[in-house]
Amino acid sequence: LNKVFAWVYLHGFSDAEAARMEVEEVTKAIDLDPLFYDGLVLTHLVELGMVQASPLYVFRPELLVNRTAVALYAPLLAAARRYGIEVHGFLNMVPSVLTSPDSDLTNTNPPRSWFNANVSAGTPMGPLIETSVAVAAELGLSGYSTDDETTGCPRRLAGESEAWFEFHDVWGEGLRRNGLQLSTAVQAMSWMSVAGEKGTPERMQRSSIDRFAVMDTYWGNSTW
Repeated sequence: LNKVFAWVYLHGFSDAEAARMEVEEVTKAIDLDPLFYDGLVLTHLVELGMVQASPLYVFRPELLVNRTAVALYAPLLAAARRYGIEVHGFLNMVPSVLTSPDSDLTNTNPPRSWFNANVSAGTPMGPLIETSVAVAAELGLSGYSTDDETTGCPRRLAGESEAWFEFHDVWGEGLRRNGLQLSTAVQAMSWMSVAGEKGTPERMQRSSIDRFAVMDTYWGNSTW
């Protein structure tokens, strides 16, 4: 099923009046043609934070709400409810295993990351799923959309690619059980290396990610 989504980025987020005017313009566009868009992906609305739990220095991912952005987006959220348009919260960097942005591309087994979430090593994902479901219920969201361009694709190393998928898979499965969606925008899927797979498309197919927005036509391999 083909759907048309719009990513709404508040360029003037640090300037409340500029941000308000941007939201007003988007809301007017929706009112003029409410059937054009199937969904909106709103930036700054939510954040993915690593929260320190007990014992000390054990971190877990949780979803946090940006209350300032919620207030700014109020007219647009109301319009989306009025016309039955899906709303998804935008998130950028995903805290999965990553050695460093400039890691050696020959390394296929990255050590413990400077990011803290490592699903295969036992990072608890329950709090992220629980907070995601609660926030979606509060704000009327249909799901969440990540856009992690940390190393461009978003991970070039096989081990890091699998860690990135594992994070999304556990989160996405939890969201799916609660009637929510998980999508991701990928800068260059053709750059990714996935261990133990025929290729990245096969790993994408068995992922719990519901929708991929692939940007290879202008970043990676246009024939991928």
